[in-house]
Amino acid sequence: MTQDLKRRAVIVDANLMTSSRMTAQIRQAGFVTEVTTPASLAKLCDSSIDLVVINYGPWAEDHPGAAAITSAVNSLFPTAKIIGHISHGLVSEMKKAAMPAGCNILVANSVASSRLAALATRVLQNATSGDDDDDAADE
Repeated sequence: MTQDLKRRAVIVDANLMTSSRMTAQIRQAGFVTEVTTPASLAKLCDSSIDLVVINYGPWAEDHPGAAAITSAVNSLFPTAKIIGHISHGLVSEMKKAAMPAGCNILVANSVASSRLAALATRVLQNATSGDDDDDAADE
């Protein structure tokens, strides 16, 4: 019964190394976590997802693809907040695709792997979407 009351997160990442780091971080914030690949995302169809963490690395050179995966997440989990991460040198460019598509916070991989629990708490407490993550993205 306690499990049903916990917040739920999905990590969209085909990379086992980064997804395991993200899973450890997000579980610290009290989330029940599931990892999926972009190709398997549609199989989840669970409206009780509170948070989705997307590794935008595979779309570093494919901004329409980044916008499409973000839109797909928004369609599948309309009430979920989205945290994205990518290599620090690509954050600025990826924001142009991911943020308008519905990503709530986009940060560097290093920030996500060290501060994901805090970011998750922050994004779930913040009712408005936007790029208020400049401090986190630059670290």
